[in-house]
Amino acid sequence: MNSTFANRDVLEFYKKLPFNFSSNLSQAANDILSSRLDILKYYVPIAEELFLDDRIRVLELGCGTGWLSILLAHYYGCSVTGVDFNPVAIEQAGKLNEMVHPDKPSNPDFEVADLFLFDAPAFDIVISHGVLHHTDNCMQGIRKACGLTKKQGHIIIGLYNRFGRKPFLDYFRSLKERNSNEEELFKAYRKLDERHGHDTTLARSWFYDQVLHPHETQHTITEVVEVFSECGVKMIATSLDSYAAKPETDMQALLAKERKMYDAGVKAIEEGRYFTGYFVVVGEHTG
Repeated sequence: MNSTFANRDVLEFYKKLPFNFSSNLSQAANDILSSRLDILKYYVPIAEELFLDDRIRVLELGCGTGWLSILLAHYYGCSVTGVDFNPVAIEQAGKLNEMVHPDKPSNPDFEVADLFLFDAPAFDIVISHGVLHHTDNCMQGIRKACGLTKKQGHIIIGLYNRFGRKPFLDYFRSLKERNSNEEELFKAYRKLDERHGHDTTLARSWFYDQVLHPHETQHTITEVVEVFSECGVKMIATSLDSYAAKPETDMQALLAKERKMYDAGVKAIEEGRYFTGYFVVVGEHTG
């Protein structure tokens, strides 16, 4: 029997209100249709180099309500599969995609599946943004993603950073210890993160994800690169050095940059700004 490291508490938590869940699907669809490509390139680093070939097959592990998968299909024309073990999120993703692509709702293909048990022919690009740190074994999740990536294919992993995430968590932990209730915590979060305007459902889905989540872990680039190396994957870019064309390969230098994220997080809290403490690593499967 295959084993899974999917966290059941996380599943039940996100069934109640999936992450990035909009109260107005029409507005969510309009946001995608009016998005500029530079927004997508910000979200998916080195996008131009990887996604412009419309023959490629892309897998998003933990696609949630489908925003990124739909953007990739819409703007780049590549074939996208979005997988998530939350049926509520997948249902929302399908509805949103029908609004964006009424004439071609089959791309992306959304599927309810446990990412640890998911099996398919290898993909050209595998993406997992902000998902694997909510499982019971993040590094095993990275191994799974690598195993689903073709030779010479690419893998993009986004995780909470051990240093950068701490100030945010400490801030809300202190509020909880002062017996702040959920609404008080929500107001505190909204002061930091004002991106969602009048869509309180969307804002609350982010708040639940960021503040009330039942399980998360934080990681370092050293951990990711070690698993990449074990799986025959070479790091080719990372957010820690702004996706430089020739990424820093000295782990001590990258670790020093990670540690600076702590100071950035502290400063953001002091200035009343949103800072998740998140980092991204891009790899190429060299085999």
